[in-house]
Amino acid sequence: MKTKMRAEDYTPYTPPGIAKVEAMTNGLLDNFERMAHSTGKIDWERVEINREFLVRVVEYVDRERVYYWVFYGIKIDDIMEAALYCHWILKLKPFVLPGYRKDRDINVCIAFSYFFGALHVMGKKLGLPFTPDANTAKNVYHSFRHHNLSKESLVATAQTIFSALSYAKDIKGISK
Repeated sequence: MKTKMRAEDYTPYTPPGIAKVEAMTNGLLDNFERMAHSTGKIDWERVEINREFLVRVVEYVDRERVYYWVFYGIKIDDIMEAALYCHWILKLKPFVLPGYRKDRDINVCIAFSYFFGALHVMGKKLGLPFTPDANTAKNVYHSFRHHNLSKESLVATAQTIFSALSYAKDIKGISK
């Protein structure tokens, strides 16, 4: 059972220092670059990055981490963090790819790849590598591209997909 924090336990939010934000931003960029090279679908060398917006993405996710802890006693996991990064990338659009087709936003592609990449990594930790079926991938891509998704809906979607993966592992273990 989660317990609420008492008033004396609450520490006002202080933004992380510049060095920490830079380190977090660089780590995020490294993840995106690795992902772009592994999929081969994004020419990462041509991607322009609005550094100010990307720093905001990192700061907003850090604020959410504190928010979930203070108000709900929840320490966010990798799945929640990935969903929050996707949300803020879709909102702030820190990436631009000159000459990229207008009907395909590079931020949608990056968020989509990051979303399923995080699920794949977590699935590997369970011993069940995750590859979405075509219908799930199509629906998530469509939602990322055409709908105004809330942070909570992205977190719930990621957790639901991951729960189904965990359930599949449990079923697989029972049938042995």
